[in-house]
Amino acid sequence: MVVDEQNCKIVLTPIAREHIQGLRGKYKGKGLLKALVADKKR
Repeated sequence: MVVDEQNCKIVLTPIAREHIQGLRGKYKGKGLLKALVADKKR
């Protein structure tokens, strides 16, 4: 995400599937999934 204050725009860039797959297992056991689900419910 990039904020362009001059043009009053927020530019969102999609994350490539390969990037996400490269992170699989990196945070296993850290309880991040539960935290994300709880945050989404809020």
